[in-house]
Amino acid sequence: MSLKRWAFVPALVAFLMLGDRAHAAYTYSTVVVSIAPNSPGVSITPTATGFNATFTDGSGTSTISLVGNVHGPFFVPGTATLDAADVTATSSIPVGPTGQNFSFSYTVNLTINNLGSTGVPPGPGFAESRTFPISGTITVTNLNQGNGTIQNAFTTPNSGSATVGGVLFTGAVGINPNGSNAFSPPTVGPTGVPGPSGSIGGFIVSNAVPEPSSALLLGAGLMGIAGFGMFRRRNLRRAA
Repeated sequence: MSLKRWAFVPALVAFLMLGDRAHAAYTYSTVVVSIAPNSPGVSITPTATGFNATFTDGSGTSTISLVGNVHGPFFVPGTATLDAADVTATSSIPVGPTGQNFSFSYTVNLTINNLGSTGVPPGPGFAESRTFPISGTITVTNLNQGNGTIQNAFTTPNSGSATVGGVLFTGAVGINPNGSNAFSPPTVGPTGVPGPSGSIGGFIVSNAVPEPSSALLLGAGLMGIAGFGMFRRRNLRRAA
């Protein structure tokens, strides 16, 4: 058998090896590192997993809690939903037309952990972690046990791209891939009994950055495919 018949082998090897490399694994974690009051009457207390912002006046008490998260592993390439912080709310104000108004600022550290060659299966690049701070302001309007508005606004850039351990990550906090708002407000519960939590959401898109050896291998594979195609066309012309 002519060696030309094996010209497709580099392409097959390139496909298989790049396929393995594409299955990188990563995790992400978020930590609420600070909360600062923007309104009189707001007190801040740390918890085991985040912070509470509690507003107290003559009518009662309302509390908003922010909690960090750990999620993964996720595989490369792909898109993952981001949960930067869970948000819960409670209030002692009974259901009615009036409620409490207050505001506070927060900072959440988002850490992306590329598992690299330690992932299962092993991925491209190397194990590396990078942390990105995200700051914003939560404003509470007319909050009681039956209604009220909880809004989030960012005070730092909340989207961008970064390479972590040979993987390019692009994403946003507070924005869905279609551009819609990814902040989900919580349901208010009575004091001590939070309702279903909301979240400061977002997304992460990951793509492997080709290594030089991978690019060379892919080039060899493409040349192998081209050579095999030329060989077939030449044999068909001869047969005709």
